[in-house]
Amino acid sequence: MGVQKYRLLTMLIAIIILASLSTRTFIRTFNWRDSLTLYMHDLKTQQNNFFLQNSIGAELIILGKYEEAKAELIILGKYEEAKPYVEASVKAFPYFGNVNNMAAIYLSQGNIDKTREYLQKALTLGDNYLVYQNYSNFLLTYDTPEKTKEFTKEALIKYPQNPKLRQNLTKAEDMLSGVKK
Repeated sequence: MGVQKYRLLTMLIAIIILASLSTRTFIRTFNWRDSLTLYMHDLKTQQNNFFLQNSIGAELIILGKYEEAKAELIILGKYEEAKPYVEASVKAFPYFGNVNNMAAIYLSQGNIDKTREYLQKALTLGDNYLVYQNYSNFLLTYDTPEKTKEFTKEALIKYPQNPKLRQNLTKAEDMLSGVKK
């Protein structure tokens, strides 16, 4: 009889835990309309969460007009609204994602030096193909074809199948050879 009581107690505890988590999940659905709404709700209880701050900044950047940036770095959006969230995230915990987003904000403001600085910093904070693509795009637009080619060849060692890096290398080589496309 002791084994049956143990099984019944275990089953009862499991049912209570499952019911509690199910109820919490159901309640959580009322916080969600889209990612931005969910992040903003969560930030109320976790003000110093660098990941939430960066996610809010990234969502605000994406919410724009969906026009291509000059260097195809990111989609134009609500940069000024995103900036304080991304800055807070970078201050709390700089990593390639939020530093890359800060570079995008500086590019939207036309601050080429700060854009370069933040992209170079993002490269030192982790290996992420998007950061390499963005820096290659930046170099293609704002630097020399030689520097673009040199950097992109190195990036292709890490990401040999990346089509954007391959395209940028081809463009840089075409520029160096005088080919117009």
